[in-house]
Amino acid sequence: MRALQHAGRPNLKILRMATSRGVLTHGLTTGDSTIAAGATADLLQVHDKPLTDLQAVAGVAMVVKQIRIVLGQPRSGEPSAGER
Repeated sequence: MRALQHAGRPNLKILRMATSRGVLTHGLTTGDSTIAAGATADLLQVHDKPLTDLQAVAGVAMVVKQIRIVLGQPRSGEPSAGER
């Protein structure tokens, strides 16, 4: 990711290559990568904004896998996975 950033690629394109496009390239999904009620997408929440600072991807706040929080907790005021 750093090399792509140094080459002048925008953060949004780098993040897409590392996530959704990377998954499609390796045949790990059919392309239905939605975030919606009833969806089973795995999610990674970070503390800061990777579109502004690509290093933010290192600050993992929460990981959701198969609709279960496996690392971290929802921020206060946000519904938990069971309340959605």
